[in-house]
Formats: sequence, C-alpha cells, structure tokens
Amino acid sequence: MSSTASHSDDESDIDYTQLERIFVELGNQTRLEMLTELTKQNNSRLSSLSRGLDLPKGEAHRNVTRLEGVGLKEKQKAFFR
Repeated sequence: MSSTASHSDDESDIDYTQLERIFVELGNQTRLEMLTELTKQNNSRLSSLSRGLDLPKGEAHRNVTRLEGVGLKEKQKAFFR
C-alpha cells in the first residue's frame, strides 16, 4: 500500500509513511536478529550485541541507530566502565 493511497476516515490517524519505514527496517535480517536478541536480553550493551551476532561494532551501531530512528528501539544513555 502506498503512503499516497486514499484511506477511509477510520484509518486517517495511521501514518503510512512511518509504517513503511518500519517495514523496511524489519525487512533486514540483521536488524530482525538484533530485535530478537534485544527482547531476550533487556538493555543489552552494544558490545555484547555485536559479539552475539558476530558483527563488527560499527555495523551493530549503524543497525541499532536505524532501529532507533523508526522507534523500534529506545535510545539509552551511554555509560562507561
């Protein structure tokens, strides 16, 4: 369904452009696996997420940022040990 399609009044509060962006992000296997890991391990750190999925930290960061961009993951405050 295109974001320019005509909709009934019942559907007028749905943001189809945002919905399309979410589906694009979910269509990527890596991001889908990340979401699965994040639901298993609440508040997982980027380093453990990248290790668990065998991804370079840069790639893991890029994918997490994309998930945050569409609201599928909340941004967390960074902290250092």
